Amino acid sequence: MTQHCELGVAYALAFARRRMRGLFPMLLVVVASVCKAASMQVESNDAAASHRRAVTYEDLLDIKDLGVMELDGWRGVAISPDGTYVALEERRAVVTTNTTDIRWIVVPLARDAPPRDVGSGGERISETNYGLENGYSQGQIPAWSSDSKWIVYRAKRNGEVQLWRTRVDGTQQEQISHNAADVIEYGFSSDRSKLFFTVGATRKALQQASREEANSGFLYDERFSPLYGTTKPMITKAYETPVAQTWIIDWSSGAERLATSAEAQQFSEQGAPVLSNRSEPRQLRHSRHGNTMAWLEDLRTNREVGVEPPLTVVASPSTDVAQARACLHPACTGTFKGVWVSDDGREVYFERWERGYHYGALGFYRWSLIDGSLKLILQTTDLIEACSLLAERLICVRETPTHPGDLIALNLHTGAIATVYEPNPEFRRLAFGEVTALTWVDKEGVEGFGHLIKPLEYQAGKRYPLVIVQYISRGFLRGGVGDEYPIHVLSARGFMVLSFHHPEDRELQASSRSWDEVEKRRWTDVSDRRRVLSVLDAGIEKLDRAGLIDTSRIGITGLSAGAESATFALIHSRWKFAAAALSGTFWNPIDYALGGPTMQRKFESWGLKDPTAGMAEDGWSAISLARNATRVCTPIQIQVSDAELLPETETYSALKTAQCPVEMHVFPDEHHIKSQPLHRAHIYRRNVQWLQFWLNGIEEPDPVDAEQYGRWTSLRRQSKQPWQITSR
Repeated sequence: MTQHCELGVAYALAFARRRMRGLFPMLLVVVASVCKAASMQVESNDAAASHRRAVTYEDLLDIKDLGVMELDGWRGVAISPDGTYVALEERRAVVTTNTTDIRWIVVPLARDAPPRDVGSGGERISETNYGLENGYSQGQIPAWSSDSKWIVYRAKRNGEVQLWRTRVDGTQQEQISHNAADVIEYGFSSDRSKLFFTVGATRKALQQASREEANSGFLYDERFSPLYGTTKPMITKAYETPVAQTWIIDWSSGAERLATSAEAQQFSEQGAPVLSNRSEPRQLRHSRHGNTMAWLEDLRTNREVGVEPPLTVVASPSTDVAQARACLHPACTGTFKGVWVSDDGREVYFERWERGYHYGALGFYRWSLIDGSLKLILQTTDLIEACSLLAERLICVRETPTHPGDLIALNLHTGAIATVYEPNPEFRRLAFGEVTALTWVDKEGVEGFGHLIKPLEYQAGKRYPLVIVQYISRGFLRGGVGDEYPIHVLSARGFMVLSFHHPEDRELQASSRSWDEVEKRRWTDVSDRRRVLSVLDAGIEKLDRAGLIDTSRIGITGLSAGAESATFALIHSRWKFAAAALSGTFWNPIDYALGGPTMQRKFESWGLKDPTAGMAEDGWSAISLARNATRVCTPIQIQVSDAELLPETETYSALKTAQCPVEMHVFPDEHHIKSQPLHRAHIYRRNVQWLQFWLNGIEEPDPVDAEQYGRWTSLRRQSKQPWQITSR
């Protein structure tokens, strides 16, 4: 800033000498005072930055999350019909009670009014697949009443999922559905006089069916998969019969009744246009005034091959799709996050991933339906999503690598962004290591992407221990998928961190006819695992060539697909990993038996045969850590949910038999994604402390348990390999 000010002084003085000789002294005083103020502001900012503290576990655990990020589909934030409010679900982990506090926040769009907490959102509603929980709880976007006085949402209380409503002023909150089954989906009719909702089997029917079948003994068949931690069938008889029903609540009277078949059809087709022989659009936006429509469409001649193909922005000035025309600019075809139509129906706005992949830069564009021109409004590497149109602004949520989600307003003519609501202002007072978005290519030309987070007190020329966190890198860099490996805490502890985004195989998708085919081809010769590893290895090499990392001190982490790639890397990478911290070690031969009949057929399609059949090559040796325990023998910390414990026992036993350093902790009442705040707090600390111990030889003063360093020291002494720290 001071350099700019000095340059401004030079120009101002030259201008004044030539044009304003009489005002020269006065101008000099004014400019000097402005520069002094600017200098003082810089000093103040520098002082504030020097007093910023490092990120802690508590900072990450206390984040208030807006429940609209990473939602399925492209649903936007809920703006009231009169355009004056946004209603948001806000979540915060409460470690002291080991619960998640869900609140409904109403944010006035007038800048002079503060946000308002209008009441509780109930308990977490875990996602299930035929009754099997995965631990993830998706956020909600509520529905607004026509008078903008109420929001409607699903809430779980006392074991029931019902519809509730809350007044915008927070004075009243009440249950409005009283159904015998849990509410699945809901929405207002077009005139907002009726509230539709769908349900499955009643709670009583589910319990009774399970009890009756249990009394005579469950038949072990395709419904079973002990691999996922359940000794009961995932699908009971109550689920086998289609029971989905649509119900209606009359908004004025509150009366609840079963919908007629015609009404149910109306709800299922609500808002979906008929596009004759065109492919089904991926998204539709009506203009607020007039009949203009815009959508995304697959315009390829041959649509039989290719999943998730590039789509093109298409618009029609009326409800007659015969008048539709496609945008012919190159930027109008690709991978999108949203499409909107201006209130006057003359312009179409859209948001797209600029490189065609689900990472990196996002672009916002304006397409004129009058003259066909296309203008780039904004290009940003921030993650902006859940956008809804309000006049000439998009109201969205934005995350940066060092800041959790804020509610923002994006001006669609200037590209300017204004913060509307900041749930976590304290993050502006925290210190972060430098974050850089990286791209590279492997030997096959496959592009790699990730974020490099340097140590908080980085010193140029020094090589640092590296920790790899996986497997999606965009938005706020918290703890990788599953949130178990706190990136900014690791940076504060002196680690270089690579937040690695798994490469997307667009060529494979383009040549496949279905996602099942994509999955099968990915497993052929474990080609996808090899592809991911090749890109990861190339990324490590890039950091090594840059002189940034100590390759004798590399740690790798992962959950789910991240754990799969970490395990494969431990077996096959050309780099030696000094430690690993994992949520699991997918996959092992024991998984075949535990998978049950349905999963066994899937394994066979992947080329993973019955390991008890005595075949020379059954496919498991390429991916199983248990099969490769004596060769790998990397110090491994496994923190697994009780639902996924059984398959991990084979890895643990094999590593113990091979006298490799391994420790496993089991978290009760957890699933694929661990949701309990107290568990997450301990997982954070133990993972960081494990990596500190094996990569840096450091024992932190606040161990998760008093005996851990004694155990870990014993593991190091008993190990067949002398795990020594080669540099500090």
